[in-house]
Amino acid sequence: MIHEIRLPAVGASAVGEVSEWYKAPEQSVTAGEPIVAVDIDKVLIDVPAPADGVLTVVVPEGQTVETGGVLGWITARSDEG
Repeated sequence: MIHEIRLPAVGASAVGEVSEWYKAPEQSVTAGEPIVAVDIDKVLIDVPAPADGVLTVVVPEGQTVETGGVLGWITARSDEG
C-alpha cells in the first residue's frame, strides 16, 4: 500500500518550501517519525511519516509545494518470509 505525504495547512500561506529531508530516498521510516522540514512563512514545520515503510521523495529540497500537495510517499514494507 502507498501512503501519500502531504503538506498540511499551516497559517495563511498556501505554499511551503522543502527545507530538508531527514531521511534519504529508499530508507525505512516509522509512522509518526518526522521525515521532512518545510518552511512556511519563515517557520519550519516537521511533517511526520503517515505510516511505516520505505520513503520516496517527490519534491526535492529547495522546491516549493502548495498546501495539500504531495511531498513524497511511503510504500508499505512487504510482509514476506
